[in-house]
Amino acid sequence: DAVIELVKKIGARDGFGDILAEGSRAAAQKISVPEIAKILRFIAPLVAAMLVGNWFLSEIKKARATNQPWYRPYMSPPGLLIILAAILIPIILWIIKKG
Repeated sequence: DAVIELVKKIGARDGFGDILAEGSRAAAQKISVPEIAKILRFIAPLVAAMLVGNWFLSEIKKARATNQPWYRPYMSPPGLLIILAAILIPIILWIIKKG
């Protein structure tokens, strides 16, 4: 719930959300704590993962309620995003580590 409120504040540029909306580097400079930039870099991916995860869970519930096959949620947009992430992230990390 706190993450959702923070995302709303960032979108509305309200209070601390206004600082975070500028990006992690600018927020860290305004707050004058360089270590915060490292922490703020993780907020966007975590929020995105949370939103896609909740979206996927709603697709699962919808499929169960309508007696659709078990694989139906995986063919929905959030399911495909999760499958792509599961395939592409290790490949990208391998390329970065190799290069």
